[in-house]
Amino acid sequence: MRTATSIGAQHTWIGPDDLAIADLTRALEIDPGLVAAFINRGLAKLNGGLLDQAIDDFTAALALEPQSAISHNNRGVAFRRQGRIDRAVADFEAALKLDPAYGTARSNRDEALKAQPRSERHEVDDRRTVSSDPLLESARRNLLLMPDAK
Repeated sequence: MRTATSIGAQHTWIGPDDLAIADLTRALEIDPGLVAAFINRGLAKLNGGLLDQAIDDFTAALALEPQSAISHNNRGVAFRRQGRIDRAVADFEAALKLDPAYGTARSNRDEALKAQPRSERHEVDDRRTVSSDPLLESARRNLLLMPDAK
């Protein structure tokens, strides 16, 4: 069981992805509670472009270990590749809440924020600023300039 997990993880990093997926699936058939196997199989699927399946594996890892910053980060990467930027940012922020020093999650979040349309990103930032400091005039002014602002 641990051997299949180790071999599968090794395949994840050196390829091919289909061997990693097969080995890690075998490990999970023996022990469906192996968080590392879900994470590594998710990475193999992510590398292979199987984004929905990768998201499923990272979600399964999170069901077993909700405090996994790595699983949140990896699922965020898959969401970002799907163009689901809001979901990606939410996962990157969850990873950072669990591990504020997680540089990869911070970098991934920043890159995902850059992919959002400027007005949407700025509106979110300005709303957060106004909610934390309602007297901050620049954020209030920016919100008033938004096309749908009232």
